[in-house]
Amino acid sequence: MKEKTWVVTYKLFKEGLMPQEIAIRRNLTLNTIYSHLSRYIESGDIRLGEVIETEKINTIRRAIKLSKPEDGKTGIKELCPPDISYSDITLVLNAMNTEP
Repeated sequence: MKEKTWVVTYKLFKEGLMPQEIAIRRNLTLNTIYSHLSRYIESGDIRLGEVIETEKINTIRRAIKLSKPEDGKTGIKELCPPDISYSDITLVLNAMNTEP
């Protein structure tokens, strides 16, 4: 039986490859890789800080607090520096949803 695509991504990540490297190796978008890793962040198998830098996480969390819920991810993105992607924001939001 063929392994699920997110399991392959997880194994490569655990071998030490960064999300960008996994995307290139697997010929997938970075967004897809983040989506795969998000499953494992939500389950607690990967810490958010293993995927994106703590500084980015803190910046995104500040932007989330300052944004209006009705503005969604676009409102958050507008409050962040250009180096923060929608994928970064999604990872942080997903991680926050699993926090007690």
